[in-house]
Amino acid sequence: MKTASAQATVEAPRHWTDAEVAEHITLAETVEAVRQALVDAHRGRIEQPQRLALGDGRLLVMAARASGAVGDAVVKTVNVSAHAGEVAEGVHGIVLSLDGETGRVTTAEASALTVLRTAALVALATEVLAPPRVHTLAVLGAGRQARGQVAAVALVRRPSTVRIWNRTRERAAAFAEDLAATMPEVHVEVADTADQAVGGADVVCCATASTDALFEASALSPQVHVNAIGAYRPDMHEIPQEAMAVADLVVADDVAACLVESGEIIDAVVSGAVDASRLRSLGEVLIDPPTRRGVTVFKSVGIAAADYAAARLLHRPRS
Repeated sequence: MKTASAQATVEAPRHWTDAEVAEHITLAETVEAVRQALVDAHRGRIEQPQRLALGDGRLLVMAARASGAVGDAVVKTVNVSAHAGEVAEGVHGIVLSLDGETGRVTTAEASALTVLRTAALVALATEVLAPPRVHTLAVLGAGRQARGQVAAVALVRRPSTVRIWNRTRERAAAFAEDLAATMPEVHVEVADTADQAVGGADVVCCATASTDALFEASALSPQVHVNAIGAYRPDMHEIPQEAMAVADLVVADDVAACLVESGEIIDAVVSGAVDASRLRSLGEVLIDPPTRRGVTVFKSVGIAAADYAAARLLHRPRS
């Protein structure tokens, strides 16, 4: 039997609420943490098996572990729901972080961490793939993830106009009003159609749970970067196949994962619109950036290495 003094030395797991996560971690430092994690994953320094999806992708379990005898590890379990083709206001679940050296356990609500790591992925993709000067950013979607996309692009580029489209115009208008208040230096407008939103845009961010392509490929500018982060199942699509076919470069957060989970990637490869051998991972592109840019596409289904990077930031001492 343990004595009272021995029991007193056992440290209870630290739990972080979404509000605490948002207060403790900035997007800028998440970007740098995710950058390193993606490079490490590409070089085989982080293990991340194919995630487990149950209930038609409603329940997701993903894990990542640093390679080596004593490796830190992160496991995330989330429930994802969508309404009217839109990503819900954040996923609901738990992130479990294990310190490989001390065995210390830290848990956190999953919503804020997921938004942060997804925004970090988009910031990195935009940094290496988007035109150097971005005048107009088009955002398709108006949920929490869509808001994260604006912050991500604004971190690495300085758009002067943000154009928003959403199936429910009232939500787009509310999003636009919030952005106008928090980013007074940016002109914010609401588009009547998705094609109108992407027309002339330098960067397009898609953050919906759509099963059908959101816009026509012909609406895109000849030099545009598209980030697509909403669709995460084989039956979901945000980008038209024609846009995938004309893209000069298609980059995935993880190629193997997207070949199994991304409807856009799967259909483009099966149809021959995209050669699977030409798909590049974001980690690879960060190491060896492209020298030429035309139409570029970044497809993310969400990977454990990014969750690992964001969750590990919670282990830092608080200031």
